[in-house]
Amino acid sequence: MSGVLVTCMNKERNCIHEAYNLLNEYADKLYGPEQIEKNDGSQSNSDDEDIQKSLEREVKAMQEQPVQQRRFQVVESSVTNCLFIKSTVENPCHLIHTILSDIVESGASKSRYIQRMLPVSVTCKAHPKDVVKAAEPIIEQYFGASEPEVKTYYITTRARNNTSTDLKQVLPDLVSLMQSKYSRHKVDYKTPELVISVEVLCKVACISILKDFNRLRKYNLQEVAAVIFKNNKNLIKEPSDLQGTASEKINTDETIQGDDKIEVINVKVNDEGEVKTENVTEEGEVKIVKVTEEGEVKTASVTEESEVKIVKINEESEVKTGKVTDESEV
Repeated sequence: MSGVLVTCMNKERNCIHEAYNLLNEYADKLYGPEQIEKNDGSQSNSDDEDIQKSLEREVKAMQEQPVQQRRFQVVESSVTNCLFIKSTVENPCHLIHTILSDIVESGASKSRYIQRMLPVSVTCKAHPKDVVKAAEPIIEQYFGASEPEVKTYYITTRARNNTSTDLKQVLPDLVSLMQSKYSRHKVDYKTPELVISVEVLCKVACISILKDFNRLRKYNLQEVAAVIFKNNKNLIKEPSDLQGTASEKINTDETIQGDDKIEVINVKVNDEGEVKTENVTEEGEVKIVKVTEEGEVKTASVTEESEVKIVKINEESEVKTGKVTDESEV
């Protein structure tokens, strides 16, 4: 049985509803709308048939009719704040990876109640021999001879509502399997390409191989969205000409009102998004240019008479100039 392991913080019903919506949204994009078979309700309408026989026939038809499987169906896990949603999707790992990748690209949070969504490729009894037997075909798909590239990986195990000492042998047995049959692949705990995950719920082990596990914050939807939001907030959203390093010549002769003229050469943009330059003229003046976060350009020119000339370019591209004497603060 395959599916998705979903964790939350209380409010399980809201989490189930949110998980259904999210999974169906992306499953429709990847695999098309779900096809639900409907019972046509065809039956005999013979006038000679009495009510008792009609009821018996309908009951028998209902018993013989196979239970219809939905694309996603929640299953009792017996673990608080941990849901298992059974799925008929061919590759749940690809589905969940697509959801998380979309969060990274869009920066939009997709969940309010869901914390983690771990795809499950196969389930089995929570016994070391059964886990290794169920995991080996999946491991072969990712690490077998058909995959010539050397990959990095590590193995993670976790048990919920199960204190059996036998589970301690699961990790050593999987490590032994990897070393004996797939020794060319390397263990990497910092930036692994793949993670072999074994999640135990009571007496059931959920096995999967996850891509970009560390980069996607261990498949925690809320943490991924929080990191993206923080990074976007710290970005400097300035005009393109203020990003990077500029070596262009900025000449404001045409926009300056009055006799003062400013010419800035070799402008550089620092890490804080400020543009600063020092230009010593023949008259011994030092001109300093600074671009503020609001996109304003302010220039101070210090003369030999200790006067400071302030030039400000406003949004209408006008340049205003004023003077500050020794008795004033700058």
